[in-house]
Amino acid sequence: MKKKVLSLTIFLILIFNINFLCQTKKGNVYSADSVKISYIDEGKGNPALIFVHGLSINKFYWNPQIKYFSKNYRVVAVDLAGHGESENTRNNYTVQAYAEDVAAVVKNLNLEEVILIGHSMGGAIIIEAAKLLKERAIGLIGIDTYHDLQVKYSQEEIDEFIETFKSDFKNSSKEFVLGMFPQNADTGIVSKVEHDFINADPRIAVSTLENVFSYDEQENIKDIQIPVISINADLYPTNAEANKKITDFSVKIIEGVGHFPMIENEEAFNNYLEQSVNELKAEK
Repeated sequence: MKKKVLSLTIFLILIFNINFLCQTKKGNVYSADSVKISYIDEGKGNPALIFVHGLSINKFYWNPQIKYFSKNYRVVAVDLAGHGESENTRNNYTVQAYAEDVAAVVKNLNLEEVILIGHSMGGAIIIEAAKLLKERAIGLIGIDTYHDLQVKYSQEEIDEFIETFKSDFKNSSKEFVLGMFPQNADTGIVSKVEHDFINADPRIAVSTLENVFSYDEQENIKDIQIPVISINADLYPTNAEANKKITDFSVKIIEGVGHFPMIENEEAFNNYLEQSVNELKAEK
């Protein structure tokens, strides 16, 4: 019975994605290294909201936000290289190269004012994208990221972590995903994320993880002079006081969710995101 419920949940998620795909305005642009990048572009309004997904997922994880925010804003969701419908021909999946993907979409659409919204590793990517976009970017919103900008990992720690994925990618990915959710998480959502992670291209995932864990958020965020907001789950602690010493930082916490609050609790997440967008608009 449990397997049938899980199968039905995943089926409904897939059908929703297919229906959404048929109804959205999609486009493609070439990044700085000539890799084709896919994106969704919906709605009208200023500033534009640019959504950047995390590791091994895609732009359709933002479906609830695209539907909600495109009523009042121009909403753009990007498939980073090697993810979703974008090309996977890149040799090295660096934070900087991913940022070029985001910047290419923004520039191709001639967006003059944007708020960059990044989930998980997308937090690092939007820092770099803001550096590329300069005055176009008026603020960053990190989704379950920027927990502690002071944290740095030694090369030994990074190598040990990455080695688990190199030696057994599927089981390591499954364990990684299970650690992202509370025990009472929706089993359908957990299964969907687990499916996407274990079926990701190991070459791309490993390259990305190596580069993301080596990226120095603390030093790079100092290069941008715009407000930074996190919308985080209570699953991991957020060191807001430490972050405030580094940049103009604030945080909103959603209780009872894991690493994917945008699909785990759409209503609470959209409410906090709308508040955050309004705060950034007021500060510009």
